[in-house]
Amino acid sequence: MGETPSTTSGAGSWYFSSLKELLHWDESSSALHLDQKSRVPFQEPSTTRHQRVLLCHDAPQPYSVAECYGTRSRTEAELAYHFREWSFIDDFVYFTHHGVSMPPPAWVEAAHRHHVRCFGSCVLEHAAGGALLEQLLHLRTIFFLAYRLARLAELFSFDGWLVNFEVEIRDDAKVSPSSRNQSTPLSPAIQRVLIFVSTLREQLQKRVGTHAAVIWYDALTVDGELAHQSRLNARNEAFFQVASAMYLDYRWETGQRLLESVARASQLNRPAKDIYVGIDVYGRGKMPGGGGFRTFEAFDVAWSTGASVALFAPAWTMQVAAPRLYHPETRDERSAQLFWLYQRHLDQQWTHWNAAIWAWKRFQHLCPPRVLVTDASLAVETSFWPGWSRRHGSFDLRRAQLQPSFLREWIASCTRPCDAERVLLYWMESATDSDCGWFRVEFPGVLGPGRLEALVVLRFLCVALSMPLRVRYLVRSETGRDLQRCALGLVTDKGRLWTLGCRDCAPTTTGKRIPLLMNERDTTSATFYEAVCCEPSAIKGIATEQGISEEREYQVKSADAAELVQEVLIILGDLAALTEKLPTGDQTTGVALALANHQSKADILWLALDRNDSTP
Repeated sequence: MGETPSTTSGAGSWYFSSLKELLHWDESSSALHLDQKSRVPFQEPSTTRHQRVLLCHDAPQPYSVAECYGTRSRTEAELAYHFREWSFIDDFVYFTHHGVSMPPPAWVEAAHRHHVRCFGSCVLEHAAGGALLEQLLHLRTIFFLAYRLARLAELFSFDGWLVNFEVEIRDDAKVSPSSRNQSTPLSPAIQRVLIFVSTLREQLQKRVGTHAAVIWYDALTVDGELAHQSRLNARNEAFFQVASAMYLDYRWETGQRLLESVARASQLNRPAKDIYVGIDVYGRGKMPGGGGFRTFEAFDVAWSTGASVALFAPAWTMQVAAPRLYHPETRDERSAQLFWLYQRHLDQQWTHWNAAIWAWKRFQHLCPPRVLVTDASLAVETSFWPGWSRRHGSFDLRRAQLQPSFLREWIASCTRPCDAERVLLYWMESATDSDCGWFRVEFPGVLGPGRLEALVVLRFLCVALSMPLRVRYLVRSETGRDLQRCALGLVTDKGRLWTLGCRDCAPTTTGKRIPLLMNERDTTSATFYEAVCCEPSAIKGIATEQGISEEREYQVKSADAAELVQEVLIILGDLAALTEKLPTGDQTTGVALALANHQSKADILWLALDRNDSTP
């Protein structure tokens, strides 16, 4: 192509057709505009998982105008891949079948905003790719290629590369697999590939940061053959040792192969999390579950070995699942929620709900959402806009806002949990503003006393109460029902629930102990929390397109300097019932949370937390 990266029609300069084009790129003469670079730096999350989850994008239309620059064209917006479940993943790869593909800045910014690393892809495929690799395998060339790739990551502020060489190397000095042993020297060509990977990793960590990484895809073997191993063994471990991590192909079939891979990594003094087990959402290969809406059966098997997981081609939800659903204007959104949250109301015809709900619960426990907001990142303000609107035909990830993780949890009252599917959570779009909407929480049907009633958790923060904490939120709920109430609650690590209630529904006393079941591991017991009421410092009515809403402001002050707010609850019901007298002893039964006996809804439009302790 010459001096600048290849382009698609109007999409911008984001890929090179081959590594050879990258060698001929003249950085000094390229126009690197400010709007072509990510403005959001990566920050390590405050808490790290023992294992990681990688999402490999592979959208049907990469580098669409919408993904690169944003658009208000409905046609262009529909070409872009939609994703909002950032709290579940740790790494995002923008994968295409071009030679060198950089992630568009919008994807980099959306990922970094949620403490997710963002990678480009370096791909060689087919006979032409193998021939090109053989031409480039000279020491001077491979060092320059490594420098160029690291320089691209530095210039455009992303975090590394997935290197996928699905080629064969024809080398007269190569050794056949049947005659290979531990002492057999590698061919010169393979040694140079290893030098390239090692140098790229070193250059990335020098130029981008210690978090930067090179992920090697399981395709090329040390024998110079294209042979996916779907495990870590003698034929690919040399690449694993020089790379930051290895991405195994998805043909692993059983967990035994993965356990052998984890054991082999331990022998090499590498942690199991450096192995990403490939899982194809299309179900190709012989993975448990067969992909699709049962992908997390394979996830469960892979995750239980201690390895990390890589989900490939999640755009299946758009390409395959969505066309099967009704309501074309919302089916992409609904199919994604079916995949990630398994909400039954989205498709009443789905017949595998027992397996789906089981897999969803396992996923929630095995891969808990990350903390996104700490004291260092306050103040935070979000209206939860995901970066696109189906109603208005717009897409702009650079304007996407914080997407906390929404989980369904329960207040413990009687002997059995309620049906999780009775609690609905979904995104509603504004009819007039293309960048506005709200999350609706809905408790359908009859939810009377004496049941294990439901709350919804925003698990995305960990902030201290050692200083005054100001919480503001905009809420809209149904009117005309005496028991209709909506509020937020702050759950702390000291066993307290600060209820940020609306007027006329605050508990009459404080200091009562209530049981909260904050996970699904054990539904027979719960931890007792002290319910503390916090009176609003200001309430004002705001007219919206759907009626009157209330913006509530609270000044939360704690006597315990070490107390940490860990979760935010969306509470729909009568807050006074939270502190009803408990039975004697430590029983978890008998608490009657009085929710409306008809369908109850509440909309959370906006949430802000900061350290401003001034009262208006």
